[in-house]
Amino acid sequence: MMVGQSEAFDKALAEVRDRFLFDLDQRICDLEYLKSHIVNGPDGVAAARAVAMMAHKIRGVAPTLGFAQLGGLAASTEKLFSTAGKHPDLAAFWRVAAPVFEDLLDEMERVQPNYSTG
Repeated sequence: MMVGQSEAFDKALAEVRDRFLFDLDQRICDLEYLKSHIVNGPDGVAAARAVAMMAHKIRGVAPTLGFAQLGGLAASTEKLFSTAGKHPDLAAFWRVAAPVFEDLLDEMERVQPNYSTG
């Protein structure tokens, strides 16, 4: 790859990384919304599956952009939340799943830049 191509690639990758980080705020809000449906909603299993799908997307992208720990936590979340439909007691499932879920949210918040200090 020529130097100009490498610079263009690096710039494009940085833009994707910046967009990923910028979008984390909305993803955190979406996950909190889904959490409320798992805990209190009429279809907690569907909400848990939606969490698994979101985690799947994060798992696929985060390591490529330099967020290996976030990717690993997303993988754990995806694996666990994809089994929610197999649990007859969703409250019992949540007691096991909540710490995994909160670890993912904590890591998302940790890597997210503080845009208010710009």
